Amino acid sequence: MKIFGYEQTDGSERLLELAAATVCFESPEEARKFAEFAMKCAADMKAMGTGYDHEHLIDFDAEQFPYGKPDIVIARLIEESK
Repeated sequence: MKIFGYEQTDGSERLLELAAATVCFESPEEARKFAEFAMKCAADMKAMGTGYDHEHLIDFDAEQFPYGKPDIVIARLIEESK
């Protein structure tokens, strides 16, 4: 597993590999919705195999996690040959 993130800047985006991440929820319901999203991604990843690419939390439940809030993406990690 690797964790990546974008800096919150003046519009420029720079992808960074992170050593750690903290996810803060406003309520237990929000944490449960996130867990449901992660479980759905895991099921899709298992069913689709290498065909699975990524899913966005804001696409999973736009009402609970509307645009404008930080997005979380769950993606398949593909290690390039060295």
